[in-house]
Amino acid sequence: MKKKNNYCRYLRDDGSQCVNSQVQGSQFCELHGQYLIADLEVYKAITEHYRQDIREFWSRSNFYLLVQAGLLSVFVTQSPQSSGYGRAVTLALGFLGLTIAIAWFLVSRGSVVWIRRWREHTMEIDKIVDRHRLYTKAETFASSNPLLSSSNITQFLPLFFCVGWIVLIVFLLFFF
Repeated sequence: MKKKNNYCRYLRDDGSQCVNSQVQGSQFCELHGQYLIADLEVYKAITEHYRQDIREFWSRSNFYLLVQAGLLSVFVTQSPQSSGYGRAVTLALGFLGLTIAIAWFLVSRGSVVWIRRWREHTMEIDKIVDRHRLYTKAETFASSNPLLSSSNITQFLPLFFCVGWIVLIVFLLFFF
């Protein structure tokens, strides 16, 4: 009859198993049992920060989208042919819209960089606390399919507004 392995189930970074004996009622040695509790707390903190960054990303994106839609509707309702003043106001709205779209793009890119960074940290801890590495598998799939990631796609939405504002400004300058 084969003897049961009573070694600690903790896997080191190099993939080798800890050779210390398990503590009674646990699958880990005394040292690694303590590590896992601390690692779980770190994992909770990191995933909460990650979720908060994602919530903020979408809140900011919605805010900028709302501002852009408002500016665009005011821009379209202005009559640039009525007077020099009307044309100046319309042109100012166009440049304001373009400036806000550029700021939106920069903020959005920065947010996505931080979201990716927190994902990397979460995957590092996931390797320790989840022997199935479910989070790491999901993130590996997401990173290999960037067009399926809504935050990856949404970060470029401000560029469409930039192009749109440039077209409207050029049209206003040269055709009115």
